[in-house]
Amino acid sequence: MTPALAHLDIAADLGRRLAGQAYWAGNMCGWMGWGWHADHLRMVPAYVAAGHDLGSGGAGIGLFLSEIGTASGDGMMLATAQGALRAAMASPAPDGGLFVGRPGIALALVFGGEKLGDQQLVAHGRKMLAELRPVKRHALYDGTAGAIAAQLMAGSDLSASVELGRALVKAGVRDGDTLSWPTDTSQPHPNLLGLAHGVDGIAAVLAALAKASGEATFRDAANDALAYAAKGFDTARRMWPDYRVGAETPHLAASQGARFPVAWEHGATGVALSRCAVLRHMPERTETQDELNAALEAVKAVTEIGSMAYQDFSAAGGLAGHGEALLEAARAGQAGWEQRLSEISAYGAQSIVMARMPWPTAAPNRQPTPSLLTGYAGIGRFYLRLHDPDTYPCLLCPVPTEIAEPDSGSASKPEPSSSAAAKPKARARARAKPKTSSKPSAAAPRKKAAQAPKEAPADKADAKDEDTDALAKKRATRPRRPRNETAKPRSPMDGDG
Repeated sequence: MTPALAHLDIAADLGRRLAGQAYWAGNMCGWMGWGWHADHLRMVPAYVAAGHDLGSGGAGIGLFLSEIGTASGDGMMLATAQGALRAAMASPAPDGGLFVGRPGIALALVFGGEKLGDQQLVAHGRKMLAELRPVKRHALYDGTAGAIAAQLMAGSDLSASVELGRALVKAGVRDGDTLSWPTDTSQPHPNLLGLAHGVDGIAAVLAALAKASGEATFRDAANDALAYAAKGFDTARRMWPDYRVGAETPHLAASQGARFPVAWEHGATGVALSRCAVLRHMPERTETQDELNAALEAVKAVTEIGSMAYQDFSAAGGLAGHGEALLEAARAGQAGWEQRLSEISAYGAQSIVMARMPWPTAAPNRQPTPSLLTGYAGIGRFYLRLHDPDTYPCLLCPVPTEIAEPDSGSASKPEPSSSAAAKPKARARARAKPKTSSKPSAAAPRKKAAQAPKEAPADKADAKDEDTDALAKKRATRPRRPRNETAKPRSPMDGDG
């Protein structure tokens, strides 16, 4: 059995489990799962409905099932994918970002609908993407940056993404030569670093938007956001801090976390994914390679063979997320990381699948949970991407890997003033106007239309008169319908005769 087939088999096994665990209501379905929920001043485990978001709900699960169902030809997975995406389409989702809210659901409808051949899902998803507006939050996870990422991934109208990008840049907090964004107006910590909730994710999105639009504003903002991240980098540890940990009023979700984490949401794993995107779309930035090397070394350190057993396998904070970072680094031309990626893959196959052990998730007590970020859908999608990374794009840092730079004339620019726009319009009219004309045009100036037309040659005039007389005789001999008689309506059953 080749490694590619083994990867596909593991992903298909997880897909079958998810399809079998779905709860149905009519032609829609959803899931239950374990997660952490705030209870006053503490986080408690709870077994609840999964919802419909991309990160933790049916949209993400349905997207994965549409992909693995198509790859494996499994009808049960395809039917469950359609049920999940229908439920997501019908849900009254709030505005938000990629993993919480309408943008992520819309992207799942577009990608999943295309896999299923369901044009209703695709059309609804594209309509949702076109209607996105800036929100109060800014990050990739739940804010405007996530909306831009969804539009870029789906190939939506670029002008909508540019408007969102301008609003995002305007909302940033400038401090010297750095730019960052708050997560909350009353936050007890500095503006965050990191991919999901901080400047690293926003910088990756702005770098992609700069390349797609040609606007220097977005490139400058991405550079300034990366400068903010560089100031927070701990040179001794060669790590990036989570500012929530150790704050005067600790964040509940970070109360048990590490100050210098290695995870997708906060820390080196997310930074590695971010810098892979920046390296592709802003190759002229000289600091990116050193930052990527530091992040990948941190990922390598926490994925030693002896330490894998102490970690979960989730995409958000576990081995699947670390593997995604190594996979994207290899695809970005970074050599030397394939061996560690292979070791992570083999650990899952041998120590979990062959040993018939349950997949450890990021849920409380590593309980089984279905979601894309913390559970089975994300683990399955990691193995599906190992099988074919070019067909299935990375969703943890969702910016297109290939972006065509705009032509110099089509780059997005500020609207010209009325006086500046008048000259190009006048030149366009001059080019469109024919050099000679024997008849006055409807668009010609009034004094031209008033001129008497030239007389037609005598033979042509006589021919015209003869045609007119013949037409009059034909009309006179045509039988007429009495005035009180109405035309009989034509039935669809009537023949052509």
